[in-house]
Amino acid sequence: KVSPDDPSFYPITIYYPIFGLWANLLPGPWVTYKGKFMLPALIPIKYREDGENRVYIKSLTVDSVNSLVPQEYSNLSSFKRHEPKYRPKNYHLGNTSVAKSDIKDSLNHLLKKWGYIDTTSFFVRLYSGSYLATCEVKSHADIYIGRSDCVIMNCMWSLYTPEGDKKLVEYSTCDTSSWFSAYGAEATTDVMVRSLNNFLKNQDAVRLLKEKYVPPTTPVKIIDTTVVTSIIKPTAADSVKSLSEALEAVVTIKQKDVFFSGCIISSDGYVLTNAHLLNTDVDNADVYVHFSDGDSATAKFVKINSVYDMALYKINKGGRYKSFSPDTSRALRLGDEIYAIGTAQDLDLRQTMTKGIVSAKRKIKDKTLIQFDASINRGSSGGALVTKNGHLIGIINTRLVGDNIQGIGFAIPAYYINEALGLGTN
Repeated sequence: KVSPDDPSFYPITIYYPIFGLWANLLPGPWVTYKGKFMLPALIPIKYREDGENRVYIKSLTVDSVNSLVPQEYSNLSSFKRHEPKYRPKNYHLGNTSVAKSDIKDSLNHLLKKWGYIDTTSFFVRLYSGSYLATCEVKSHADIYIGRSDCVIMNCMWSLYTPEGDKKLVEYSTCDTSSWFSAYGAEATTDVMVRSLNNFLKNQDAVRLLKEKYVPPTTPVKIIDTTVVTSIIKPTAADSVKSLSEALEAVVTIKQKDVFFSGCIISSDGYVLTNAHLLNTDVDNADVYVHFSDGDSATAKFVKINSVYDMALYKINKGGRYKSFSPDTSRALRLGDEIYAIGTAQDLDLRQTMTKGIVSAKRKIKDKTLIQFDASINRGSSGGALVTKNGHLIGIINTRLVGDNIQGIGFAIPAYYINEALGLGTN
């Protein structure tokens, strides 16, 4: 890229409007620059070495109130002198925002390329015991010079156990992207790549990734043992008996700026969701639960089992809730008609229902997943897979995403719920 400082024009360019197209016949070049060519610095990538543990990006959060600081400069010299242009009130620069989910997916794609995510099986990430990494963007400055753009970003990276219940490493990075010639996502993506790479190269992360990880003997972490025997005691009046009632028993869970779905499994307000969706600081983290009627309430974390990918919350609001009675029969057959209920992409699309069939049952190590073809979208994970009578047969877990892949979703069978969380089910 060329420094925009002090360009020097050949005199003929002044007379271009007079000579018109005939000026193209005259010798060039038309513009020269006294500045230097500034090539972006090369980044030595930290590839995974043999024997190192694996890593997966679990969450990316942004301080949306304080992080975005757009600044415009007349030229590179004014940028170096910290003299931004005066901007009238309500003046907006270009939109360089990028969906956090897209950045997270891009970073995980890089980890695959760098060897930190095993690509030998679609299911290996959930069940192979990869370390979980989170990133919190503390500050995010967009710098503009003319139509050139770069991003300066401060991030706090954390590395957790595969169970997500213990923080092992915390590391702060400050990185600057290369300069790009248009407003867009390139600078943000570039600076996140640099930040992730620097995080993987810090001493504490390198040491931890080389140590052999020993999983805990029991994967269930019980926070409040007093509630275990009282969970799931639905009355006949509160139990879901139809698809319309099933919509009432599926909720949207919002934790910070991330949302996903959950299933109410007791009339006194216990909510089941996927463990991999939660922020890793689950011990002290309340979430917001949004109901189908537009009401909302907070919910307290109760327990988690990362091996079965299940977590349990208790709604902090009294009352009787329409709730599922999980099907424990294991009588599911291929071709059975099913319905998927969850929040599709946006809070305004909560309690979205789609229809399909059970297309397969996949054995992963010693566990089974239900494969189905009903359409699901980002945010539906943790939602309900039900029969035409509203019986809960599974918890929506994940989906396959790709240019040539459509209609493949997976759910955790409901008969694992009691085994995973030790609940007193009927």
